[in-house]
Amino acid sequence: MEQAEFDAREWTAKKQIIKYGASGTGKTYTAKNDAVSRFEAWKCAYGQGTEYTCASNIELVQFHPAYGYEDFMEGLQRQQEAGAAALALQNGKFKNFCKKAGQWEIDVFNLDRSLSWEDLTIGQLEEIADGAFKAQKHWQYIFALEDKQLKVADAVPPFFFIADEVNRADLSRVFGELIYCLEYRGAARGQIKTKLSQYNNAATGMLRVGDGDYTFFIPQNVYIIGTMCVTNTSNGGVDIELRRRFEWEELLPDYDVLKRDLEKRNPRWAELAKDLAILNGAISGEPILGSDCCFGHAYLMNLPYAADIPVEEVRRLIWKGKLKPIIQAHLHSREDREELIQHFWAAFSPRIVTIR
Repeated sequence: MEQAEFDAREWTAKKQIIKYGASGTGKTYTAKNDAVSRFEAWKCAYGQGTEYTCASNIELVQFHPAYGYEDFMEGLQRQQEAGAAALALQNGKFKNFCKKAGQWEIDVFNLDRSLSWEDLTIGQLEEIADGAFKAQKHWQYIFALEDKQLKVADAVPPFFFIADEVNRADLSRVFGELIYCLEYRGAARGQIKTKLSQYNNAATGMLRVGDGDYTFFIPQNVYIIGTMCVTNTSNGGVDIELRRRFEWEELLPDYDVLKRDLEKRNPRWAELAKDLAILNGAISGEPILGSDCCFGHAYLMNLPYAADIPVEEVRRLIWKGKLKPIIQAHLHSREDREELIQHFWAAFSPRIVTIR
């Protein structure tokens, strides 16, 4: 990719996004692919000579019911010091991630707080930065770029934090006071004191002004991609104040992708993509289930069956091993469960009369 082809404005507007949809619609797969493609676009345009990689700039954390603020941000952990037990602050995944991503913005803030991070060009920074500033390893490639009118914010590498299955955790507890940082980004206006600010030091803290406590902020070059399965309602989803701080992108079952995957194994199997679409239509039309309980295309992809098995047998194996047990779970309290299961089987197998 030529540098001229890269336009950060095409994707930097969506710094916080949640990909949501029914189970198996490829939310995590798409989130990782988006992060990789966006990082590679930046690397090709500005960072070809740098050591930054997808592994260094993309992190995935899967949320779960026991996941909390201490895992995400910071918490006091018991440690042994001089033979005695003591409590020491330990950073969580997201705070350490932001410390790594925010080093450029912290340097600029400490150099001159009046500078606008969004508007600052490499040329402007070059004029006021001293030799020690320029000699720092993470700045060297930026000052080596030929286009001095390029904005520093575009040249700085993007970092992608993927929060998988966000609604499986208590998000209000996980994020805590970070709800402010999600709306107000950057060192200039997004600083907050965390609930354990007084325990931070140079190793754990992020930004310190004068002799005050260390503060935290979410850097401008951090992109948060969450995934949420709407079929899972065990933790009640996302409250309105958190919800409005994210862009939302719905992912639906992709039957064309499924058809192509099935055709690679056996052309006859391709008809299963249409059968899944018919089944999902029947599920969507059932009031107690609805579209949230549909099956994504991933349920029928990468099937472990031998390629010479007849499609009729593959259909039965998929039904018994993948689809029917989940439908039974959805309908566990319905008196007409068996009748509905027969109805859905008939939708998935329109060319088969009986079940073996």
